[in-house]
Amino acid sequence: MKPSPLVISILSKLSGVIPTWKIIPGQDIIETAFKQPEIRKQVRENPYCYKGRPRLKTAYELLRVSTDLEKRLNETLSLTVLLDREHDHHDTLDDAISFFGVHRTASHASQIAVIGGTGKFEHAKGYAIVETLHNQNNQHITDGQDTILHFSVYLTYKA
Repeated sequence: MKPSPLVISILSKLSGVIPTWKIIPGQDIIETAFKQPEIRKQVRENPYCYKGRPRLKTAYELLRVSTDLEKRLNETLSLTVLLDREHDHHDTLDDAISFFGVHRTASHASQIAVIGGTGKFEHAKGYAIVETLHNQNNQHITDGQDTILHFSVYLTYKA
C-alpha cells in the first residue's frame, strides 16, 4: 500500500532529521520470509541479522526507488524464447533461453543478460543485443506497444 502524498512529504522531511527512527509499522519479516521454524530460529540467532523495525530513512529510500521503478516499468523487458525443432513432437518444448534486462524503445540498441535456460541451454551464459527497428511512423516515441525488436544472441553452452 502506497502512503498518501502528505505522508510521503512528512516522512521525507523527517528522514533528513531523524533517519534512524524506528517508526515504520509492519509484520515480522522473518516470519514472512522463512516458512520453516528451524530456519527462522537460525536467522534470529544470527548476530548480524537486523531484527528491529525498518528505520525511517531506509523505508523512505525504498519507497522512492520503488516509485521510480513503477514509473519506468514499461522499459523493462523479460522474456523466454522457446526453441522447437520441426522433427520433435509439438507438445513438448525442450530447449529455452531466458533473458532479462532493460531496453528503452527510444534507444537504438541495448544489451540484456541471459539468465538461464532449459534443455541444451541449461548452463548457457551470454547476452543479447536488442535493437529497436524504427519505422516511418515515429515509433521511437511510442510506449513500446507494437514495437519490432531485433535480437542478436551471443551464447556459450555445452551441447
